[in-house]
Amino acid sequence: MTVSSAQIDPHTLGVLEFPAVRDVLSTYAGTALGKAEALALLPGACIETVRRLIAETGEMASVVSAAGRLPFAGARDIRSAIAAITTLHAPLEPADLLDAAETLEAVSAIRQFLDARKDAAPRLWDLAARLGDFRAIIAEILRCVDSDNTLRDSASPELHDLRRRIAGLREQINDRMRSLAGSPDIQPLLENRELLTRNDRPVLAVKASFRRMIPGMLLDKSNTGATVFIEPHAVTDLVNELENTRFEERREITRILWELTRMVSSRADDISRSLDLLAQIDLAYAKARFAIEFRMASPAINDEPVLHVVEARHPLLLYFACRARGAGVHVGDVFTEVVPLSARLGEDFDALIVTGPNTGGKTVALKTLGLLALMAQAGMHIPAAHGSALPVFANVFADIGDEQSIEQSLSTFSSHMTNIARILDGAHRNTLVLLDELGSGTDPVEGAALGTAILSFLHDREARVVATTHLGSLKTYAYTTPRVENACMEFDRATLKPTFRLITGQPGSSNALAIATRLGMPRRVLDQTRELLASGQPGETVLVDQVQEARHAAEETRAKFETLRNELEQRIQRIDAERRTQVRAAHELLERTVRDVTTTVGDFAAAAQSAPNPWADKARELQALVHTVASGTPLAELHARFIEQVKPGDRVYVTPLRCHGFVREIRRRHGIMIIAIEDGLFEIPFDQVSDQPFVFDAQGASKTKTRAKSVKTAAPPEAQEPKQEKEPPERVREFLDGLKEGDTIYAPVLRSAAVVTSINRAKKTLRVRIGVLEADLPFSKIRRPRPARNDAGAPA
Repeated sequence: MTVSSAQIDPHTLGVLEFPAVRDVLSTYAGTALGKAEALALLPGACIETVRRLIAETGEMASVVSAAGRLPFAGARDIRSAIAAITTLHAPLEPADLLDAAETLEAVSAIRQFLDARKDAAPRLWDLAARLGDFRAIIAEILRCVDSDNTLRDSASPELHDLRRRIAGLREQINDRMRSLAGSPDIQPLLENRELLTRNDRPVLAVKASFRRMIPGMLLDKSNTGATVFIEPHAVTDLVNELENTRFEERREITRILWELTRMVSSRADDISRSLDLLAQIDLAYAKARFAIEFRMASPAINDEPVLHVVEARHPLLLYFACRARGAGVHVGDVFTEVVPLSARLGEDFDALIVTGPNTGGKTVALKTLGLLALMAQAGMHIPAAHGSALPVFANVFADIGDEQSIEQSLSTFSSHMTNIARILDGAHRNTLVLLDELGSGTDPVEGAALGTAILSFLHDREARVVATTHLGSLKTYAYTTPRVENACMEFDRATLKPTFRLITGQPGSSNALAIATRLGMPRRVLDQTRELLASGQPGETVLVDQVQEARHAAEETRAKFETLRNELEQRIQRIDAERRTQVRAAHELLERTVRDVTTTVGDFAAAAQSAPNPWADKARELQALVHTVASGTPLAELHARFIEQVKPGDRVYVTPLRCHGFVREIRRRHGIMIIAIEDGLFEIPFDQVSDQPFVFDAQGASKTKTRAKSVKTAAPPEAQEPKQEKEPPERVREFLDGLKEGDTIYAPVLRSAAVVTSINRAKKTLRVRIGVLEADLPFSKIRRPRPARNDAGAPA
């Protein structure tokens, strides 16, 4: 589903090379569905939709950075097949059904993947939550269709019986044919003893001169006529029976395929909706990977038509710079080769008049601003620094490059005027207008007057305008008109080369003399040019140069200030992080101390129960007071809030098992949770469950562990699973059959021995106890207890 683009000017999309950006974007999609969506992507004009899409891209970028690729494997674009399924006159072929099953498996995998990350990516989960549940269809197709695109024998009892009969008949036919070919009476009549077929019927290769010596039906002859191929009458009845049985097999296969086709057809609308949603998710995935590779940032979306980009780069310049360097080069390797652009529009001025030399980057700057606006409105991040902000323009207009039309007999100037007239008709306060080389292509005086009038018209319409020009009078217009500003592309007069940096607030010169000098223009021509310029406006070029030098010095001062400010902010962040770590460490130390005191007082109170009053009452009062104090510590309060907010499906940390699990059920009256860890279910008291692990080193410094895998590797040697040779199946069955309540088993998931408390042989599960913990485990997740060892470490 692409964003509505009815108002975005198609001509602008072409001149700003938005289709080329779509082509690059499509290469980052994980499926054909997402690639098609990327190639059809268009900018939109609805601010709420644009904000939502950019947020989805941001969420997906976070997910991809943390988890890598999404599980799109097997997904295909089967939308056209699903759309036509209700009009089919024949069932879907096995290959089509397998494609459907694998695609629906990808739908399920994506739903499960995003379900596990719904707290971190709620907008993506909102899409994934609407994906259909097709497990029944998937299971039935995979039960019936094999990976070689044939139906399994087990697809139906009838098909199983028919194929068994077919195999038996073929064996009988082959036995009888071998017997005939090996007969001493028939051998001399044969060209060879090979078992051959013609028209899928068995034949003997008989010498033509002996054709009447073998009773049977002539089915073929060799090209020379020396050999004839005869089906002996001795096998004809068996062959006819085989053909009838194979016909019944084909009919049964067709019946099964129709059943599967009708099953898919009954959910066709749900499947189509899910495929559209999968395409949207994959499009967000492509945008996220594109953003990560090109170091893009999420732009803020302004309510007002105010544009501010910081250190923006043209994405296609980055892309082609990579390709020019060869295979294996990433955007990060060429990132600094593209000069960044910073610009603003709509705050203190609505129109920006950019001047500067040819090849100085004016047109690239113009295209970069327009393209980034289109990318943002298509829900993409932009190749710019954080802090960039863009509005959602109702339309973007551009007049850039050579617009000459041979087909319509229009000159370059005429084409420009035709396009600009159309732009003026549609311009208003919420449009962005980009005009390249305004006033060029005709007499300079007339061009300047026309350019000034065009800018005045757009100024009255309050449109946002960026225009490039070489005409001096348009610089004057910018100086004398409110909310219009000059800008220039910087030129380094020391190296006689452009720096490609945009400087707002001052006009630029074309630097024609400097460029001509660098390119080898004869000295006599250059001297005469300077004399002619001196007789005109001698002070203008000098004034511009002085302004550029002053601006350059100010920019250097600002850059030094920004560096110092960033260093200070980083130092403050480090100090704040250290403070938070130390505070949490202090809270944890306090919590452990209070727990130790609580345990000690509890033991004392229990021992004092038999003491005469008032000592027993005093002990209970002391125990209640300590409990009140313990429940008021910072970590105790945090844990209490965590217990209040936890819900089924949340991922939690189980302290005694030192691993993570998922909450299945919460029994608040009993103060326990049922937690799934791998294939086991565990009853865990509230006080042994937290949102994350927290441990101390020898000096009391805190360390947070967030991966169950790293926690498991920290298990002591005695808790790790014993290394045992894999037992034969019969010994495993003997061990399971002999299990009874009270026996000890080893549970690898718990990394510990456990005592069997009950056995459910019908469900092949048992309940075990380890200390105060109880868990339900399947038979497949238990082992024999490790053998006892003597002091030398050998088995006792």
